[in-house]
Amino acid sequence: MDSKFFKDLFKKYYEKIFDNYKIIEKEFNINKNQYIEINLDKNIYYNVFNIDNSEVKIRINNNDTSMIYNEFNIIGKVKINILINNSGNLRIYNLYKVNSNSSSDSIEKIYNKNNVVLISKIFIDKNSENSEGKLSQYLFEENGISILLPILDIENNKSKGFHGSKILKLTEKEENYLRYLSLNKEEIKNILMREFNFI
Repeated sequence: MDSKFFKDLFKKYYEKIFDNYKIIEKEFNINKNQYIEINLDKNIYYNVFNIDNSEVKIRINNNDTSMIYNEFNIIGKVKINILINNSGNLRIYNLYKVNSNSSSDSIEKIYNKNNVVLISKIFIDKNSENSEGKLSQYLFEENGISILLPILDIENNKSKGFHGSKILKLTEKEENYLRYLSLNKEEIKNILMREFNFI
């Protein structure tokens, strides 16, 4: 892991508040289905996930001003399901690196109550043939500000990448109908939040 490169990169693009943050590095080698929970505080987190033919579920909780960089090295058929529960000020960068003859199906669910910037990139190298990367993003915002930037960087013409996103928000007509059915605001929110379950 090259945390110096990471630190220099983010010093250029992110707020000065992060300059004095400590970098916490962690590496995960995953070859069977796994659940990981990450609780953030005033640090910069640099995680590398080496995933081989597995499904990984990651829950990221943030109540502070935090930054996290996740690099996913994908071998074989991989499914990644990320739930981001943010009530603080969060900067997050997800890099999905898909190797040859591999496929990734990545789902990012963002429940934001404050401020989040999420940059997610699927990268397929020019030497990675017959590969596929898919990224789906779901956003539920509760009085927050969210900036989502998905990037597809596919260098090999025998590989492909896909991206889709959805904002979980009812139209006024849908909300009025649910209120007509005697559902209160909290019950309506719970219906929308079902989308955020891992199961």
